[in-house]
Formats: sequence, structure tokens, C-alpha cells
Amino acid sequence: MNEREYMSAQEVAAYFGVSTDWVYERAAAGELPSYKFGGHRRFRRSELDAWAEAQREGQAPPPAENLGPCEENRAPAAADALATRALSG
Repeated sequence: MNEREYMSAQEVAAYFGVSTDWVYERAAAGELPSYKFGGHRRFRRSELDAWAEAQREGQAPPPAENLGPCEENRAPAAADALATRALSG
């Protein structure tokens, strides 16, 4: 593995294209996953990648597969029908 597993705040800032202050503020608030080693804040690259993926906007939901007539699959349709009736009446 050529890449270090833990990154400094400066490396994270460069990685995401944000300021170092932004990185420290989000980490201190618990919004960005981080560790403190000897008073130095460090970030695990794999956790940052997972965090970034969770921040993604405009992501389409996964396609529904093999939806059969079970109760869980009918509930959203029933709720949509109720909402439609409520709005039209």
C-alpha cells in the first residue's frame, strides 16, 4: 500500500479542496470522522471516503428488485393512494 492510512488535516483539506479550518471545525464538531494521537488530529482515508459518499446529493434510490405482493411492498402504494385522495378531495 503506497498511501498512508492516516492523513493530516492539511492533507484532508487538499484531498477535498477545502480549507484546513473547515476540516478542523467539522472534526471538532464530530461531523468528520477523526482520531487524536498525541494532540494531533488524524483522519483515516477509508472513513473519509465513506463519509464523502454519504454526503452525496441527487443520488437516485436503488432500483426496486423482485417486489412481490408482501405487506412491506404494498404499504408505500397504499400511503401514496391515501395522499392522492387527501389532496384531491
